[in-house]
Amino acid sequence: ENAPVKFIAKSWHAGGELGDLFLKFTVTNPGNAWVDLSSYAEYVSEEFSHDEGVLSSAYFVADDPNIGPTTGEWYGADQETVYVPLESSCLNSGETVTAQLAAWRQACGWRWAMNSASGADLCSHSLVLKLDPVDVAANVNEWFHNPMYSACIFRTAENAH
Repeated sequence: ENAPVKFIAKSWHAGGELGDLFLKFTVTNPGNAWVDLSSYAEYVSEEFSHDEGVLSSAYFVADDPNIGPTTGEWYGADQETVYVPLESSCLNSGETVTAQLAAWRQACGWRWAMNSASGADLCSHSLVLKLDPVDVAANVNEWFHNPMYSACIFRTAENAH
């Protein structure tokens, strides 16, 4: 079983962690615990919130700096980027490809970069992920449309945290 990538939901107002979000990624045939990236569909996590009726904000960080941002920031960028190593039986042992994803925090009908906190409110917060479009020239997800991998299933690499 592949190791999941860990994202942490942190409460800005209370300063504490709301919980951990472990995600496993695959590009085809997802099971219940998998995030399907094959159709460029958005993945929206379960909602995180602080105690009912408590004004707070939240943000998401990666557990590993090679995956994405590990610290929060006040009113950050419009989106963040995360990099998830994927492996496949189509690749040589130990070889991986990297899935580049756009990552947001969603709350109150708005989106910010995943690690951006904002003013306190009563809204719940979700992590939103979407595979970035293929850009061969920029080396972004170029493996995704490679005919050599057309029958391959990629899963989160063992070394992903």
